[in-house]
Amino acid sequence: MVSPLGFSLASLAQGAPLSLSHLEGSTVAILADGIAVPEQIVSSGQITLDVEASVVQVGLPYDCDLETLKIEVQTGNGTAQGKKSRCPEVIIRLLDSRGGKAGPDSDHL
Repeated sequence: MVSPLGFSLASLAQGAPLSLSHLEGSTVAILADGIAVPEQIVSSGQITLDVEASVVQVGLPYDCDLETLKIEVQTGNGTAQGKKSRCPEVIIRLLDSRGGKAGPDSDHL
């Protein structure tokens, strides 16, 4: 993902420098027309793209974690709260995302 500490710029020609002095020395993630391109380190307030793009987004890369609440299922005996349950399968729907991973814990995604 790209941090909002970066910015989005339209119509950038191949080889044109970007001014990123506020991210000097940082490794930045780059999306060019929605496609991830290799990360670069900001030097002298600039990076240079190897491709031409209509929309470029640049910012600090980060990973995010999502942990859901416990599943609540109504049973014939009342609530399932406090009872052990198994969830052998999940369906995850993402909108406008670059993907994701799912698993029981961070070591098993």
